[in-house]
Amino acid sequence: MRGDEVNGPDRRGRLARFVATVTALAVVGVIVPSAPAVAVDVDRSGRERLLGEVTVERLDIRLPDGSRARGNLLSFPEDDANVDLRARLARDQVSGTERMPTLNQREFGRGAIAGTNASYGMSRPWGGTNGLHVDQGRLIQGQAVNRAGEPTGRGMVGWRADGAMVMDIIDVGLELHRPDVGLGPLEIDEINRQIYTSTETRSAPSGELLLFDDRYGTKIRTRARTKIVTVEGLEVGTSGMTTGRVSAVNEVPAATEFEVPDGRHVLVGYGDRFDDVGDAQVGESIGIGTVLQPEATDGNAWADLAGGVAGGQLLIRDGERRPASGWISDAAFGSRHVVEQRARNAIGRTADGRILMVVVDENSSGNTNWSSGLSVSQLADLMSALGARDAVNLDGGGPAQMWTNGQLRNRPSHPERQVFDGLFVYVPRPGSARSLAEACPPEVLVASFTDVPGTTHAESIGCLAGWGVTRGVTPTTFAPNDDVTRGQLASFLQQWIDDAAERGSGNRLPDETPMPFTDVADGNPHARAIARMAEVGIIAGRTPTTFEPSAPVTRAQTSTLIAGAVEYVTGQELPRERDVFIDDNGNTHEHAIDRLAAAGLVVGTGGWSFRPNSTVSRGAIASFLMRSSALLVDEGVVTVPSEPPTVAGEDEEPDASDEGDDAADGDDGAVEDDADTSDGDDGSGDEDASDDEHDDPSDGDDVTGDGDGATDGATGDDPGDDEADQDDEDRQDGAATSDDASGDDGSG
Repeated sequence: MRGDEVNGPDRRGRLARFVATVTALAVVGVIVPSAPAVAVDVDRSGRERLLGEVTVERLDIRLPDGSRARGNLLSFPEDDANVDLRARLARDQVSGTERMPTLNQREFGRGAIAGTNASYGMSRPWGGTNGLHVDQGRLIQGQAVNRAGEPTGRGMVGWRADGAMVMDIIDVGLELHRPDVGLGPLEIDEINRQIYTSTETRSAPSGELLLFDDRYGTKIRTRARTKIVTVEGLEVGTSGMTTGRVSAVNEVPAATEFEVPDGRHVLVGYGDRFDDVGDAQVGESIGIGTVLQPEATDGNAWADLAGGVAGGQLLIRDGERRPASGWISDAAFGSRHVVEQRARNAIGRTADGRILMVVVDENSSGNTNWSSGLSVSQLADLMSALGARDAVNLDGGGPAQMWTNGQLRNRPSHPERQVFDGLFVYVPRPGSARSLAEACPPEVLVASFTDVPGTTHAESIGCLAGWGVTRGVTPTTFAPNDDVTRGQLASFLQQWIDDAAERGSGNRLPDETPMPFTDVADGNPHARAIARMAEVGIIAGRTPTTFEPSAPVTRAQTSTLIAGAVEYVTGQELPRERDVFIDDNGNTHEHAIDRLAAAGLVVGTGGWSFRPNSTVSRGAIASFLMRSSALLVDEGVVTVPSEPPTVAGEDEEPDASDEGDDAADGDDGAVEDDADTSDGDDGSGDEDASDDEHDDPSDGDDVTGDGDGATDGATGDDPGDDEADQDDEDRQDGAATSDDASGDDGSG
């Protein structure tokens, strides 16, 4: 016989079964008595800005009995256009589990700046998340069930494309429409759930109609006399109707296994649901409708979700802390799960729209006095104390982890245990470097330096020589790996600015100016450049009277000086679009670095790293200056040279910026070991751990005359930045499987 054929699947019937289940649990005394909320004392400390308004901080939680729990809080505005929250399946498929470090490593390579484990799951029968899972608008999993296959009152979290988040207990329903034969709507039992057999913990049903897609990931076993209908063109979301056409029909008389073809959905009918699709024909139109029915919130808020996950208990809804009697929504969640102090994981939303992601540790054999963990009631108290207006308990326990920028922040008691999925925060990686194609056509390139071919910066060095901005340290060498000193950088930039004024409409530097610094001798090859740049405020000294021309410059200092030079030439400030790098947070030069990144003049050293305190090589300066020249060409400020200048070494006098340094003058002539970018570096050869430190304006950095705390220095971003970021590669330790996935609903 066919499934229920009414105006729609009997959603009310499913909800009634859920209510009956919870009521029965209450009658037999499984539900713990409701307890009044007990305030917890929370100390928030160590707040760090990751990128933009994405922050992370430590939580020190004091409980009324004197015990202490520790945790971490990640938060961000839900309407932040630069933040994308996504639910990601273990092993990129429904069926299976994975260790959180492996899952995080893969997603970090895809642009996730932070993440935690997310959903509870069922290791049997299908080994996947239990309840709602939506990824990029695609419904992957639907109704949460208990061991008996009955719908449960799980707290679920959903968010739309604009970031707006909703939390409630919802009923997820799917319906089949067959308009060509006048059938429908017919209730679909589940999506991406393995077929029950008599060996499962529940009695095998007399028949089911199931829907699968290509994210299931493993072979699907069938029952005897099963109809398999393959459909193409479906895009199943969280609301409305999607239509496709039947591309294949198969009837299997005996139990077998099959896989879902890529890009397809498969309807499976067996037993007393066989006839619902038994007469399906190739070419027939198929419609799949989705209905999400929340318990209390507006149903429209759950339409067209971009993402979603299922949790455990709905802790807080619309500012009201739910009573403990509502937390036993599943027979697998016994009272121990609620009352024991364990590692916990939760997500919440504040009244002003800030998303809170919380992980609380528990003690372990290696950390016996680290953190007591929390009960579900205490977790609700914590989320209230943090300002959550809505909150859901996610899968915690031994594998509960929080990762930021590829690093584990907390102390999980059992990090080896596996998870079913994760919840990750993605932000844009630094953009690509500005193209040199227009600024450096082949006829402009100069290839006279014997130490440049094959190096990271070869193209930029040849282009810069073709523009006449550099002639090398000798007629045949450029020394691309030598560090750049403050005096040399002044000369590089002076020549670049003069060239822009001569070749186009760029502002000119004054011809002759007095020297304001007592430590720059008249005979110093960089004296004129230093004086001219200081006169217009692009650079300043270490003190009002000293410049230290032989001191090296950092990448951060260089960024401020390059930004100042570009803005001086064009007469316009470079726009700052967003926070781009993590390791420059709080640095005096952060805004200059971000302005250069927005213009494609720097792209960092891999991931969200810039290494602001590393020194700058001559090759790196060449790349940076040529990107700046490309910017001027693209904006019509200068024209491209028609031919290279006089061959290097034939000029009567070499340019001051390119003279070989005399060791007596104290200039830094150190040569880097290499310019290898295989480690994700941008080619500057910088491997100094001090990159992670903040540049303190009180440390003697010279400050420009505008009083904004900026110091001189050009962004020595190396052309390794031009290369594909190795952190963007998918990196995976290998698929992991385990029967002891700690997020299993039956773990207690």
